[in-house]
Amino acid sequence: MQRFIINTRIQFTGEHEVHNVSAGCPYMPSETHRIDLGEHPDCHSAVAEACRNWPPRRINGCRWCARECHTG
Repeated sequence: MQRFIINTRIQFTGEHEVHNVSAGCPYMPSETHRIDLGEHPDCHSAVAEACRNWPPRRINGCRWCARECHTG
């Protein structure tokens, strides 16, 4: 299992990014801008949880540490 967080700050694209803490992302937000999503088997599960908990916000995976969930 891997630990994920969501960035509370909106990206310039209008999205909140999900980051994989276990992967050690170089673009991890500061501690004050993180909400813990807990442990998940993959980023798809973490993004799905974030979407359930924070509708109707746009949520995307980080291009660097959750690449398989990054949509563009």
